[in-house]
Amino acid sequence: MIQKIEIHNFRCFEETKISGFKRVNLIGGKNNSGKTALLEALFLNNSQTPLNVIELRRIRGERLAFLKAFPEKAWNSLFFNQDKDKSIKFISDGDVTEFKINSDIPGGNRRIIEKLEDENKFESLESDYKQSRLKAEWIFNANVWDTCFIASSNGIELNDSMTPKISRKVHFIPASYRLFNTDLASEFDQADFNGNSDRVLNFIKLIDKTIVQVKAFNLGEHTFYLKREEGGFLPISLFGEAIIKITDIVLKIINYKSSILLIDEIENGIHHTNQLEFWKMLFKLAEEFDIQIFATTHSGEMIRAFTNAGLEELEAGNDDIAAYVELARNVRTGRIAGIVRDVEQLDYELNHEMGVRGE
Repeated sequence: MIQKIEIHNFRCFEETKISGFKRVNLIGGKNNSGKTALLEALFLNNSQTPLNVIELRRIRGERLAFLKAFPEKAWNSLFFNQDKDKSIKFISDGDVTEFKINSDIPGGNRRIIEKLEDENKFESLESDYKQSRLKAEWIFNANVWDTCFIASSNGIELNDSMTPKISRKVHFIPASYRLFNTDLASEFDQADFNGNSDRVLNFIKLIDKTIVQVKAFNLGEHTFYLKREEGGFLPISLFGEAIIKITDIVLKIINYKSSILLIDEIENGIHHTNQLEFWKMLFKLAEEFDIQIFATTHSGEMIRAFTNAGLEELEAGNDDIAAYVELARNVRTGRIAGIVRDVEQLDYELNHEMGVRGE
């Protein structure tokens, strides 16, 4: 499991070191304190595939149209204060020891070949060709792998190169991203094949106890269906965002053993009366499938439920299950710091109304 991370020159982090992560980690703090950015740093440092640099653009909702119009600005948002003269660097105690991102804008013209209406004729044209490059470098066990992305008015090109072949999988569930029904259906097929369909159903029943069956059908399109006590099967898209989100969460856990799961704004759609049981089951599944979870929240009720579930685990002798990470700016340096509390410390501060969300 990841126990610590260093972040340099990435988004809102000029230089930050956080240590003390446990199996399930809940991240709090004021708006713009770096909660989502911390998830992104963990995603890039531990994903071990260059395509996740592109995947992060999709998760953020960054449109390709802007990149094509302003390719020279394609990577600006990754860098602290958009300072591309300094490299981004992540260091952790996991498999990947270091991850660097560097950027340069070479400028100048480039000769491009444009295809004409007559497919047998080509014409060479000189044209202003704005572009920016992003070099990503992984350092693992003294070995170095790197790759280069080129953003231009044509989109993004990847300069294929050797990248680390490490089996760890990292999944990112954004706050506002809705998974396609076909994707959920495929994920459920995998869970069902491995005999885990009841686990999916039990997790969904935390939100809606009237649901009695889950199934994937291919009726023109591969779709995930739910069935209530009374009535027939209906597509999961008709059951609301909370059901979709927790289904995505449980499928990512049971289908990808020994992986990392990142969840932004975990409280979205989950009623406060269901949150304690939600955390208790999440702790259980994380242990069983060897999953490390990092989740952000703005909700005091979710923090309280997390604390109570963690205290129950502590009483059962599991003292490495849960940590709360509060992100806040140092009043002297202005840099973001991560304050890590175990559930006993968190419980004490909640009971004494001490601010734990950056207050």
